[in-house]
Amino acid sequence: MKKRATPMLFGLLGLLALLCALLLTDLGDPADGPALPVNSIKRPAGVAVNRELAAPDARPAASLRTPPASAPQMLALLDRSAAASAAATSLGASPASRDQMFAARSWAAPAMPARVIAIASAPAAPALPFIYLGQQRIDGRVEVFLAQGEQVLAVPVKGQIDQSYRVDSVTPTFVKFTYLPLNLPQQLSTGVND
Repeated sequence: MKKRATPMLFGLLGLLALLCALLLTDLGDPADGPALPVNSIKRPAGVAVNRELAAPDARPAASLRTPPASAPQMLALLDRSAAASAAATSLGASPASRDQMFAARSWAAPAMPARVIAIASAPAAPALPFIYLGQQRIDGRVEVFLAQGEQVLAVPVKGQIDQSYRVDSVTPTFVKFTYLPLNLPQQLSTGVND
């Protein structure tokens, strides 16, 4: 029974396809006239209609196919920008968008302008230009030995270096400085842990 059902199924599908093809194609005679009346066709503004061809009359179908000698063979085409402007106006578009109707578009989000936020930070002293070499105590007076580049400095407590730094105190773990132009405290590790 399965062997008989398969050819019959294919036969029915073929008949259905033929029926759909007949319904979708127009088998009428072109001499029967146009499918829509000429007056019902919408035309852009400014396009003239030959009223002699548009008016129904008693002429035979053969004379409808060939226009009279006075009729133009082809309607004049509108300027593309004028047609686009007319279409945009009829859709309610603004004048600026009418000019950009055929411009290239991108799906990417528009770039946001970068915001520059100036953060006022407190002035900071530069990094200490010294390397701790050691210290010496003589008669209760403490001197600190520092290297600045290739130069070795021996500076007492409360002594100044180049009008920029002052040594405030010396502990076993830190040497405390003051950066004089900004009056900011700084400290330098001696490398000894408590």
